[in-house]
Amino acid sequence: MFDSVPIIEYKNNKNSIAVDVYKLNGEFVGFYESISLACKDLGMNNGNAQSVLRGERNHSKGYVIVKHGDKYCNKNKINYQRLKEGY
Repeated sequence: MFDSVPIIEYKNNKNSIAVDVYKLNGEFVGFYESISLACKDLGMNNGNAQSVLRGERNHSKGYVIVKHGDKYCNKNKINYQRLKEGY
């Protein structure tokens, strides 16, 4: 019966960057294995999300995206790049 059901395996792309997503108020939204998955789930534009990750934008659709494991601070208007460098 189940022999005809195809098995779909998820292949993790080596170039994917795991990200953590937060709301502007600092509430943790979730962990995603890639920016693309986060964008699909949250309805964001992929280019805008990547700009947030690079520190070129502060947020996209009310979400802040940081590389998984990096710190997120919303109390001061510190952009992601400065936070990444440890300031």
